[in-house]
Amino acid sequence: MLNGIDISSWQTGIDLSVVPCDFVVIKATGGVGYVNPDCDRAYQQAKAQGKKLGFYHYAREKGYKGSAADEARFFIDSCRNYFGEAIPVLDWEEELSAGVSWAKEFLDTVYAETGVKPLLYASKSVLREYDWSSVANAGYGLWFAQYANYNATGYQDSPWTDNGGIGAWPFPAMFQYSSAGSLSGWNGSLDLNIFFGDESAWDAYASTGSGSTEPDAEPVKSVDDIAHEVIAGEWGNGDERRARLAAAGYDFDTVQGRVNDLLGANHQRVYTVVAGDTLSGIGAKLGVDWRSIASSNGISSPYTIYPGDQLTY
Repeated sequence: MLNGIDISSWQTGIDLSVVPCDFVVIKATGGVGYVNPDCDRAYQQAKAQGKKLGFYHYAREKGYKGSAADEARFFIDSCRNYFGEAIPVLDWEEELSAGVSWAKEFLDTVYAETGVKPLLYASKSVLREYDWSSVANAGYGLWFAQYANYNATGYQDSPWTDNGGIGAWPFPAMFQYSSAGSLSGWNGSLDLNIFFGDESAWDAYASTGSGSTEPDAEPVKSVDDIAHEVIAGEWGNGDERRARLAAAGYDFDTVQGRVNDLLGANHQRVYTVVAGDTLSGIGAKLGVDWRSIASSNGISSPYTIYPGDQLTY
């Protein structure tokens, strides 16, 4: 996995030679008339430092709104030298009423004219509110956002996300988990992200013919080995687990099925949560490691449970 930041004109002048990051995604354009005046400076500096790169277009930016095709062509014309070496992204958060079809037309136009499939960036709530199956099924990758809180934080290996899905996508490419990042070299807040893959996976998303297919990888451990690692908490939870397993070349359903077998979930042992219960208390009562209960039920930090929840163990 890679740790990185995304920036816009709010971070004008940032010295990417001193801020620790594996990758940088930079706002390039918005609508049909806005160009980030610091984009190319930041891009070239990050490139010189050997950082992995991305660049994004803010859809339907206020004061610059255009049709999907016009905004796509403005993005292409403004960033033509970036395609093929950096990941393009459509930032979808302004006037969502334009609809999924608008976003799909933008993505299709960029792909048709450059041969590179952009990622879609959106909040997790937006992914659930709208039907994105036409975009996901067309092979466009996903960068989603969800924050646990707005407290200052550094990079996190297993950032919190709720146990709900990410809409039509089976796995994400990237996850933005904080807008309050605090890193050395910059006296201000930064958006923090985790990319679920290595540098070769990043390059695959940036290249022509790119998309949301899992990076090629040959599993080097048995399903049994990986299942035991999952139970030990080494592969995260929920969407993170699914993405990390896919990036490593493992089938999520196969691994999770083996996890359930090992934990006895297929034997239908069920505990119903009552008021005052905690996972550690339930584990002590049942003689089961509470972490195993959390893992088999997709529960991650802060490990919240409610009366009436039915937990398999």
